[in-house]
Amino acid sequence: MATLGNPLASVPIPSNPAILTANNDQRSNPSTVPVLIDKCASKKHLKQLHAHMLRTGLFFDPPSATKLFTACALSSASSLDYACKVFDQIPKPNLYSWNTLIRAFASSPKPIQGILVFIQMLHESQRFPNSYTFPFVIKAATEVSSLLVGQAIHGMVMKASFGSDLFISNSLIHFYSSSGDLDSAYLVFSKIVEKDIVSWNSMISGFVQGGFPEEALQLFQRMKMENARPNRVTMVGVLSACAKKIDLEFGRWACDYIERNGIDINLILSNAMLDMYVKCGSLEDARGLFDKMEVKDIVSWTTMIDGYAKVGDYDAARRVFDVMPREEITAWNALISSYQQNGKPKEALAIFRELQLNKNSKPNEVTLASTLAACAQLGAIDLGGWIHMYIKKQGIKLNVHLTTSLIDMYSKCGHLEKALEVFYSVERRDVFVWSATIAGLAMHGHGRAAIDLFSKMQEAKVKPNAVTFTNLLCACSHSGLVDEGRLFFNQMKPVYGVVPGSKHYACMVDILGRAGYLEEAVELIEKMPIIPSASVWGALLGACRIYGNVELAEMACSRLLETDSNNHGAYVLLSNIYAKAGKWDCVSRLRQHMKVSGLEKEPGCSSIEVNGIIHEFLVGDNSHPLSTEIYSKLDEIVARLKSTGYVSNESHLLQFVEEEYMKEHALNLHSEKLAIAYGLIRMEPSQPIRIVKNLRVCGDCHSVAKLISKLYNRDILLRDRYRFHHFSGGNCSCMDYWASSLSKKEASYLNGISVFNCDAKQMYGIYAPLLVMKSHPAFEAQVLTDLETAVSGNQKITSLPEKAVHVKFQLQKECTFGEQFFLVGEDPMIGLWDPSNAIPLDWSEGHTWSVELDVRIDLTMQYKFILKRSTGEIVWQPGPDRIFKTWESNSSVVIAEDWENAGAQKIMEEQAIDTPDLEPAGAGNVSLQGGEVISDFNKDLMLSGHIACAEDKSNGKYEVVDGIAYPAEGHIINADIKLESEESLGSRKEVPVPADKNNCSTPPCKNPVTMEDEETLLTCEQRTVLVPGLSSYTSSL
Repeated sequence: MATLGNPLASVPIPSNPAILTANNDQRSNPSTVPVLIDKCASKKHLKQLHAHMLRTGLFFDPPSATKLFTACALSSASSLDYACKVFDQIPKPNLYSWNTLIRAFASSPKPIQGILVFIQMLHESQRFPNSYTFPFVIKAATEVSSLLVGQAIHGMVMKASFGSDLFISNSLIHFYSSSGDLDSAYLVFSKIVEKDIVSWNSMISGFVQGGFPEEALQLFQRMKMENARPNRVTMVGVLSACAKKIDLEFGRWACDYIERNGIDINLILSNAMLDMYVKCGSLEDARGLFDKMEVKDIVSWTTMIDGYAKVGDYDAARRVFDVMPREEITAWNALISSYQQNGKPKEALAIFRELQLNKNSKPNEVTLASTLAACAQLGAIDLGGWIHMYIKKQGIKLNVHLTTSLIDMYSKCGHLEKALEVFYSVERRDVFVWSATIAGLAMHGHGRAAIDLFSKMQEAKVKPNAVTFTNLLCACSHSGLVDEGRLFFNQMKPVYGVVPGSKHYACMVDILGRAGYLEEAVELIEKMPIIPSASVWGALLGACRIYGNVELAEMACSRLLETDSNNHGAYVLLSNIYAKAGKWDCVSRLRQHMKVSGLEKEPGCSSIEVNGIIHEFLVGDNSHPLSTEIYSKLDEIVARLKSTGYVSNESHLLQFVEEEYMKEHALNLHSEKLAIAYGLIRMEPSQPIRIVKNLRVCGDCHSVAKLISKLYNRDILLRDRYRFHHFSGGNCSCMDYWASSLSKKEASYLNGISVFNCDAKQMYGIYAPLLVMKSHPAFEAQVLTDLETAVSGNQKITSLPEKAVHVKFQLQKECTFGEQFFLVGEDPMIGLWDPSNAIPLDWSEGHTWSVELDVRIDLTMQYKFILKRSTGEIVWQPGPDRIFKTWESNSSVVIAEDWENAGAQKIMEEQAIDTPDLEPAGAGNVSLQGGEVISDFNKDLMLSGHIACAEDKSNGKYEVVDGIAYPAEGHIINADIKLESEESLGSRKEVPVPADKNNCSTPPCKNPVTMEDEETLLTCEQRTVLVPGLSSYTSSL
């Protein structure tokens, strides 16, 4: 910590402050310190008092110094930076002072500092934590969302015999609930002998926030049976559970219970009641309560606007907006956000355009973020780009929220390169910025690049959260990276402290099911520690559609409907499976059941933006002014397709059509084909055609889009419900993995492609982000041949092995400006001795040139380096061809070469990395460590055998003593992390005890737990919890 400098002791004392106007005797009396502190109204006054205490010697009275420090850390005039300086000047801080500093940091924007102060206290002082210390440090662990750190602290609590302390137990319940570990939270709760109201409220809130409203209501009933008296906070949790469960009957009973039991209704509780009525669909009750509320805040107004928007009554929503008190731009933000969040992006953009004409209000960061979200939903890249320019011209600083919104907008509008440009242009990247970029790469099918970015996120010491892993698993799903998906899923809790939720299980089921591992997917569902959600069964149902497993599909659909009886998507998907299997009677019965139940299939809709205007098309749409030209263009397209031998795939026809000639016609009426035809008519040939569809693109439309991209030489970017498809030159970025049924063998083949870091751009010549490594034409030709063979199913793939070793080629050689070194050899992956296909080397300081490749094992490689001069001249490396044979190894191999001396070749194996590998070795994810020389060129040309590496089970960042982790000596913990969180724990007061002559403090006495601040413990789901990154130390815990 920083130490207060000596100049402060000589600061002159102004005559102005009333706090220093007493006579000298009074001012030097320790008993006057509390009075003087109470009169300090600012940081300036505290500094003046500090200087006065140094002059008069009062600062060297331990109780007086402690009181000054407490004021600096916790008062309204507090300053943590200054408090740390005061703390550093106290010769021997007592335990109360340590607790105060931990408490202050736990409630600050940098709560991780509280954990570090706690560790410092354990090491530097003779003080052992007491029952007041642990709640503060547990709060800090809660704020940084580190499950592993909290578990370590819990272990210390048990070893210190504080496991029965009520206040600590309540803190642990809140911590585990906030971390998503409800099992541990309930275990702590169940062991409390005499539960207080905070215990019950914490557990009820934990169930609600964890997505278990039924359990929350059951616990409330049990609470009443045990004669615990609910308060306002309890009822906020109960009403939130009713809102989540959509249980209007229980919600009305809860409102009646509040009135009958005289529970004081404040604004937070009123808003919770209002929110319950709105989410349960009772707008009449909501309006009645709203009109009775004497005090309303922005939450009250926006809840009503959101309620009307949800049911489609936009006139009523607008009327509420018109009478809403205009707090500058807040009212506009409420309306735009409400439309956008309720699936009405066009209306949201209309409100934004209306706002632009209003002279009294100006868009702010919240306005722009909501509008960018609406642009992302529509694929309105022109307006989104205009907003980006507006941000630049207005000099608006890109905060985390705006940065995330821009990345999301560009990604969903098909401009991934621009999204990456925004990502790299900002200095501050929190977990949400990283996660949004990973999501963008995922939806565009660049799974390997997403994994690479995740590795860079780890290097930047940003801790991933639940959203990060959802996006990462989606990336694995979209790219067929089954092994990587398994690895990340299995590492979530033990390595990163993120408890897998329903979305993560759904992603994992999708990864396994899409690759054909249906039995493993079912087994995973059966072993889930939580009740499978509709999304989990939906993922399995989608896999059944791919592989035509009707029996399993019927089971999955049945279980899905048990979870969500109103899910029309389940009926539609099962109907499609029946249709694909030719079971038209089942299709008819299912659709009749939907009709009787009042469930309607969501109609397919595709939109395209032309000159800033969004044009929407439905199936067989004739409403567009240019319908005649569109259908004429569609006829032209079909004619050209047939001339190339195209035959429509009638297996994708999901309704019974008796006449054969009508089957093809029905497929040609799909909305995405109409949108593409309109794009060909109205857009310049150089412009990519960007389509957004609300449903999944069908296989026939996917095939047609590929052919159109080739016949018309146009780039087509089609975003469906799940991902982007980039069509160019007759191929798609998904390599047909997402649009067709691939066998396990073919899925493994795609994994084999990823080993060589090839992506769709190099294989098929279409757009790809900048993060992906390069491949070469000779290898591409072989891969394409193998892929065609695999899809046809004629023979087994043998060209790509399952295992590879990571090899780094290094060359030490100087050259002049404009010159470049390349690697070339006899293997197809390094150019077949063709200099035009050689692999370029990257330059680094010290004139070291290098390139990293994943090479299959047991391969003997002959190669050389070549120098390409700026004139185009090629200079070959002198001497014999270099030879190297690979072997199976978990470590990376480094080959260090000299340009002239072949005998100076050094082959080294890097030491094994002590942290778990997140992916197979690839460019940029392995740092070179000091390696053992395995072989010299002139001693052992052909390498073989297993090279053993010494295991190092300690990563050097911390050491464990009695089950508690401490930082290793000499390691600096980087904890400069900004957090945003408004949640704070209820507090009990710790009284500082005067020290004795030897400056040893006696244990403080406990005061009874007060309930005055309890309402700050829980909220009604109205606050966003931002999960920060952790330092390497805390991640290691």
